[in-house]
Amino acid sequence: MDPTSQSYAVFFGLAGAASSLILSGAGAAYGTAKACRGIAKISTPNNDTQSFGKEYVELSKTGESNAQQSVGYKNMIPVVISGVLAIYGLIYSVIVSSSVVSPSYSTSQGYANFFGGLAVGFCCLVAGIAVGVCGEAGIVASARNSKMFTLMVLVLVYCEALGLYGLIFSLIANSLAF
Repeated sequence: MDPTSQSYAVFFGLAGAASSLILSGAGAAYGTAKACRGIAKISTPNNDTQSFGKEYVELSKTGESNAQQSVGYKNMIPVVISGVLAIYGLIYSVIVSSSVVSPSYSTSQGYANFFGGLAVGFCCLVAGIAVGVCGEAGIVASARNSKMFTLMVLVLVYCEALGLYGLIFSLIANSLAF
């Protein structure tokens, strides 16, 4: 194999690994930030009321709002799901990075790994945005009405599945490259 084409193959393979890690990390960071914003909305008292945009939750007799009483580990679910998206990018990056050292690594494998990295990266980026938006709204909604918690978790699972679909496609593309 020509050394120049081998270096192009390695470049594209490692660029795919980097793009999957960078884009999925960006999606995870956005999802985490938005979810933490929702947690902050329900846990920060504002004088005698708790602000949720235009609506307020009155303080209970114990001095805590209903939202403050419900702040706990269950509101960390969107943050954990966002972190899983970054792990998807890491998994793909490790697989691709370990395969580029093979002497039989071809240009077509490099291209497949590059576009596979873009696929998992962009899927996780979009999934992170969806998890962040739905997680923030879901945390606030479940603080108002505890029955909304189950719905929030269901929506978050479907949002996170977008990243999983990208990982599955990328792994299939990686295995089919010759």
